This record gives sequence, C-alpha cells and structure tokens, in this order.
Amino acid sequence: MAKKRTKHELISHEPSRRATLKKRKASFFRKLNEITTLCGVIACAVIYDTSDTKVDVWPSPQEAFYVLEKFKNLPEER
Repeated sequence: MAKKRTKHELISHEPSRRATLKKRKASFFRKLNEITTLCGVIACAVIYDTSDTKVDVWPSPQEAFYVLEKFKNLPEER
C-alpha cells in the first residue's frame, strides 16, 4: 500500500511553528549523530532561523568549520 503524500506548507500559528522547529531540530541533530557514528562519515549542520539571532551548529562551531574547510578543499569533479 502506497504512503499518502503530505502537503508541506508554512505553519501559520507562530508558537506551534517554533515548537515544531525545536522538536525537528533536536531530531535532526540526533539522526546526524547516529549517521556519523554508525557509518564513520564526517558531517556538520548549520541551522539559521531568521526569527532568532542564534545560529545552531552541530557538533560545534570549530568542528563545523573544519568539515566545511575540508569540503572546500576537495578537488572538483568533472
């Protein structure tokens, strides 16, 4: 049986939107941690919310900088 498609749209109620973002962010960081541990890959995440001045960085700003620099220095594929 096929899964029903979900319609993605902006949550209009501000407190609900912020609560949903908080939950989904925590879940995303947890899954990213599992992937890096189980698969032995290097990863980072940067989430910028326009309504908040704080930027969320996983695992830490220093490690994210290291991952991004390593990515920038990869040779281009043709």
